[in-house]
Amino acid sequence: MKARVLLVDEDEAARGSLVSWLVRKGCRVFPAADPADAWQFIQDRPVDVVVVSAQRDGQSALSLLRDIKRLRPEAEVIVVTGPGQIQLSIQAMKLGAFDDLAAPVDVDALSARVEAAFKKHRKKRPSFGAWMAAVTFAEAGEPETAKAFLGMAPAAGEGPIPLTRFLGAVGLSRAQFRYGLASL
Repeated sequence: MKARVLLVDEDEAARGSLVSWLVRKGCRVFPAADPADAWQFIQDRPVDVVVVSAQRDGQSALSLLRDIKRLRPEAEVIVVTGPGQIQLSIQAMKLGAFDDLAAPVDVDALSARVEAAFKKHRKKRPSFGAWMAAVTFAEAGEPETAKAFLGMAPAAGEGPIPLTRFLGAVGLSRAQFRYGLASL
């Protein structure tokens, strides 16, 4: 598994432990100390799975989930809740969370859920052929057709989709995209 996982947890010891475990399982893990750091990170880089702890500040975690689903709808989010946070779990699932886990986190259960989320994420990603067709449309001066071809048509009343989101849907950075165009 080569999932790109953004791990958000305010507890430094727990975060370090989970990062080590997921790295051993083959994930590329990017730790964030709080939802604000995570939001900064996800605006610049695509990720496959986000694991966010909602134990200390459930509303910030829900706000982050909402923002992630708006910016990167293809990313799967797993919410970790504490004891007695059933309402928070329900809200997270309604907002589009892939799953929730109760703390303390069983590392085997977490890695199984991350793997399942990654598999779901990969199914949602456009194929290489779809991406190449979209690039062709974009180069022909039809960026909105290219975006629609990849399932990224803007919602009613929404403006054009930013290039970063377009590239994130196919798992590319701006540098990779430029390199790909230069090699055509």
